[in-house]
Amino acid sequence: MSNARSADWAKDKLEEHKLVKEIKVIDSNNIEIINRYDEKYKVSVISMSHITLENTSSLIPHDIDFLFNIPKEPLIDVDVLNKGKSENFGIGGMGDIMRALNSKDLNNYISPEVEFILNGLEQHTAVSSIVRLDNRRFLVNRYAKEPLTVLALNDYEITADIIRTAKTKFKTYDVILASNPNARITAQAKQVLDTPPYIEVLMWRNLLGKLNN
Repeated sequence: MSNARSADWAKDKLEEHKLVKEIKVIDSNNIEIINRYDEKYKVSVISMSHITLENTSSLIPHDIDFLFNIPKEPLIDVDVLNKGKSENFGIGGMGDIMRALNSKDLNNYISPEVEFILNGLEQHTAVSSIVRLDNRRFLVNRYAKEPLTVLALNDYEITADIIRTAKTKFKTYDVILASNPNARITAQAKQVLDTPPYIEVLMWRNLLGKLNN
């Protein structure tokens, strides 16, 4: 979908939310959502597979509450994440904005998956600090040990294609976290993982154990 049609598409979809009273299209990339409590939210709508400051600077006003990206599983540069944090707007896809509307706090939204990962890593006794590298990678600094770059994949079924796509999209990482607690790794994916650079896919409890080693 082109960015020129993003606002109209988002309006049609988000009007189905039970707490939405009205949606006004401001321009091709911006809408105003009014909920049933007459609270207003400014939302920028984009349609990108790779979100950078460069390709969003002309589309995002300075006073938005949420940046809504239509395609699933984009790559979001850390500069965009930092901008959201400093300028107080949430970032996410369809499921994210639906949850944010439920909470009535679009500005401070963080996905349950990321919140769980960050909270869990911060509480680990071997971890000194965590740096987000993009929306899916975390640089985990450890006391008296080498840092570990963790790529979190939330797919229910981790296939060979998902592993190959991750290698192309995210380039460098030391280990893959299967952040979906019900995830399974296919036999074909294991074959891909058994070739250089021999990246492990770990469930949450196994990652916590690896951080000690």
